[in-house]
Amino acid sequence: MEKTKTSWIDLYKKYGIYIFLVVVCAFFSVAAPNFLSASNLINILRQVSMFGIVVIGVTMVMIGGGMDLSVGGQMAVVGMVVGVLLVKLKLPIPVTALIGILTGIAFGTVNGIVAIKLKIIINYICLFDYLFISS
Repeated sequence: MEKTKTSWIDLYKKYGIYIFLVVVCAFFSVAAPNFLSASNLINILRQVSMFGIVVIGVTMVMIGGGMDLSVGGQMAVVGMVVGVLLVKLKLPIPVTALIGILTGIAFGTVNGIVAIKLKIIINYICLFDYLFISS
C-alpha cells in the first residue's frame, strides 16, 4: 500500500476552521485578559443557546430534504414580542416565556401549513415571503 502525502491544503480543508478558532481565541485571550474567564464563557454560552435550539429544528428540516430560511425572521419577531411583553406590559417572566413559545409555535405552524397546503414544490418562495412578512 502506498502512503499518501498530506499537503497543507488538505490539512486546511480538514482542520482550517478549528485552527482559525484557536487563533481567534488566542488573540482575544491576549487582547482581553478576562476573555477566558468562567463568567465570560458562561455569558457566551447563554447568548448562543437559543441559536443551538433553533439549529436542532433546522437540522430536522434539512434531514427531511427541506430548507427553512425563515427561522431568523421568526426569532426576531418572537424576540420583539417577548421584549414588548416584558418591558411595556411588565408581564411576569413565566407568562412571557409561555407567550413567546406559543408565538414561535404559531409562526412555525402557519409556515408549515402554507408550504403544505399550497403545495409549493420550491419552498424557498414560501419561506422568503414568510421571512419578509415576519420581519
